[in-house]
Amino acid sequence: MASRKASLTGYDAEIEKLQKQITKAKAERKRYEDGLKQDIGNQYVQLLLLDNPDVDIEQVAKDIKQQVKDKKELLKIEKEEANSAATSPDHQKQN
Repeated sequence: MASRKASLTGYDAEIEKLQKQITKAKAERKRYEDGLKQDIGNQYVQLLLLDNPDVDIEQVAKDIKQQVKDKKELLKIEKEEANSAATSPDHQKQN
């Protein structure tokens, strides 16, 4: 792993090489994960079509986007409430 000749420059070059390998591996992992997500989406659509061949795919996409938006908003509100409760004077007295 280390350069044949021990030097700071040699180690720095080896570190840079390893960092490039890490970056490449992360990019490959991301592409693989994106492919899995697409496959999940395709499988979900196939399930919907088995139940209802006349389903409007565009409407399903809009509905799912709205559900994601609503869920994110709900989680944001819950987080704000938890942070607010954690910093309230009543909570501080209990600790």
